[in-house]
Amino acid sequence: MARTAWIRYTLVTALGVAIVAGVMIFFAPVAAADPSMPGGTLAWMPATVTDNSSKTTYSFALRADEDPPTPGIGSVVMVLGGPAVSLCTVRMTGSLDVDFSTAPESGSFPYQNVQCGRAFAQTVAIDGCVATVKAHGFLHSDDPNTNILDGMTIALRFQKTGPSSGNFDATISTVAKRIEIHGKATSEAPIIMPTCP
Repeated sequence: MARTAWIRYTLVTALGVAIVAGVMIFFAPVAAADPSMPGGTLAWMPATVTDNSSKTTYSFALRADEDPPTPGIGSVVMVLGGPAVSLCTVRMTGSLDVDFSTAPESGSFPYQNVQCGRAFAQTVAIDGCVATVKAHGFLHSDDPNTNILDGMTIALRFQKTGPSSGNFDATISTVAKRIEIHGKATSEAPIIMPTCP
């Protein structure tokens, strides 16, 4: 996917670019996997989930890969958006440094190095038809959720229930409050999850 177009500030732009320019990369072929062994993949895009409580519908795209040699650790790329909220997983493109030889001490500009995209060394466990993911990211949220433009952590449990459906349970933690999304996720696109044929 084109780096410059993946995500700007709106989820609509991000999903549009992903669908047009990145479907082949996002859904690169993955080998069939043993459900009891680490190293699974969950890939699904685009899809929607409707929250059971608020009846709000969110659009999302997700790919999570558990590293075969390190069970419970892997990489995650995700975008999600709906009324008054949008988020993406992020990675740092530079290092965090401080020069202690200057007075006053000065260093790198962390926010300039934060980029929407694949987050590495995150919590990823894919067992059979269940994926458990915890990843850091960036959130833009307005009322009625909470007014915040900042970093966040998303904890997601996804259980595939059909070729193009599953149970989606997410908790988005911010410095202001938690945002909960729990509901049935569906799409016309098939879920790629070799541990759950």
